[in-house]
Amino acid sequence: MAVIELRGIKKSYGKRKKKLEVLHGIDVHVEKGEIFGLLGKNGAGKTTLIKVMAGLLIPDSAKGKVVGYDVIKESEKIRASVSLVAPTADIGVDPVLTVKQNLLFWATVYGIPPKNAGDVVAEVMEALDLAKFKDAWAMEISAGTRQRLAIARALLVKHDLVFLDEPTVKLDMEAAKMIRNFIVDLRNKYGITFFMTTHLIEEAEEICDRVMIMDNGTTRALGTIEELRRAFKEDEEIDITGKFNALILGKLREIWKVNAVHLDGEIQLRFYVENVESQLPKIIEMVKKHGEIINIKIKRLTLNDIFEKVIQ
Repeated sequence: MAVIELRGIKKSYGKRKKKLEVLHGIDVHVEKGEIFGLLGKNGAGKTTLIKVMAGLLIPDSAKGKVVGYDVIKESEKIRASVSLVAPTADIGVDPVLTVKQNLLFWATVYGIPPKNAGDVVAEVMEALDLAKFKDAWAMEISAGTRQRLAIARALLVKHDLVFLDEPTVKLDMEAAKMIRNFIVDLRNKYGITFFMTTHLIEEAEEICDRVMIMDNGTTRALGTIEELRRAFKEDEEIDITGKFNALILGKLREIWKVNAVHLDGEIQLRFYVENVESQLPKIIEMVKKHGEIINIKIKRLTLNDIFEKVIQ
């Protein structure tokens, strides 16, 4: 079931003579329970797209729904039905309340019954390692801790859809890992859908089911990591070093794209393949017929490699 099903999203700013078009007909389809990653350089249109989908901006044109509501006609209902974590952690954090008081206040705003609010707040604080700061004033904790507080606030209500705009931007490696684990746990436990932007490409590669790469308000690539790898044919490498007879290169080139380098009595064969998993067993079987394998190295395409190829 689609949580987001939008087509032809266009959004511009300014008046006619100075009109700046930010989104150029973007399509977005996100299934329930997905962790969907959005990548792109600054100015690509990522935050504008999230604001449109969260009901905070009305697009110039678009067709479709977010959590069952029309993106243009029912933006108010969308806003009431989704959660959003902005990259600026201080938004929505009252500096003269403690961490716990901030969360209890927002529990009231979200309509969580008072008899349940304490347990809900305690669960979220424990999950995000905020319990030790529960009595600390929000103005006195670090920016990274305030970012965790902002995420905790957004997750007090387990909406079906949560937008995360650079959720780990101010966190150290340990805290960022904690947030990623919590996102995955919530998806697995409650079926929550997460739509997140991040500048940490490794982060998207680690937890996202699918990824969209944007540039200048357009979609440049979309799919799972494996689908994106397959889209860039002959870009993955397999290096096999060993002692082989002189006939091997000709035989191999009948099937694969391969180069050879002679190294002190050994030969390093470099294969360029579309998919390592499917080709490696076949290559090893063939190579063994022509000599002795000493070493095998594999270079798989990373999401960062793909990003650099897409965003020139």
